[in-house]
Amino acid sequence: QALAPLAPESTLKEEAPESQQEALSNISEIPEALPVDAVLSPAAYAGFAIRDESSLPRGNEISSTLRDIFFAEAQEYLTTLRSELALLQAEPLIATPFAMYRAAHTLAGISSTVGMLSLSQLGQALEYALLRRDHSARSDDPVALEIIRQVIDEIEQLLTTSAEPHEPDSVPQW
Repeated sequence: QALAPLAPESTLKEEAPESQQEALSNISEIPEALPVDAVLSPAAYAGFAIRDESSLPRGNEISSTLRDIFFAEAQEYLTTLRSELALLQAEPLIATPFAMYRAAHTLAGISSTVGMLSLSQLGQALEYALLRRDHSARSDDPVALEIIRQVIDEIEQLLTTSAEPHEPDSVPQW
């Protein structure tokens, strides 16, 4: 007996978008502009945190292998964000490179996976700031680029402080 498809074929997307513009046109709603304080101040978004995420979960919540993978990948995404930001600063009228969206989005996702909610929220805020920049009448606004730079700096700071080794709170009982 054949199983019915999960979704009608017309709603499935089998091919990647041909261009960055096409990918961005699929976004149904662009978030409102974020206040500068909401993006730059960890205290402004800390109220959304479920637990203290100033460091990775301790003890048996996350394996050292997953921790190592996370930090290696996060460093790659941070490097991408820095290099793409340099392109935007050199040529402020160009559209935000797709690699920058992807890095911000993926960093938000993997940070959430390992319990770093502040970092995840910063990644999301960066992604929204990039969307607002591209859909703004003034994509070359120096204030917008400065906010983006400061968010990337904050991401780097959170990664640096979270990467410091620490002793587990407890040893798992088997």
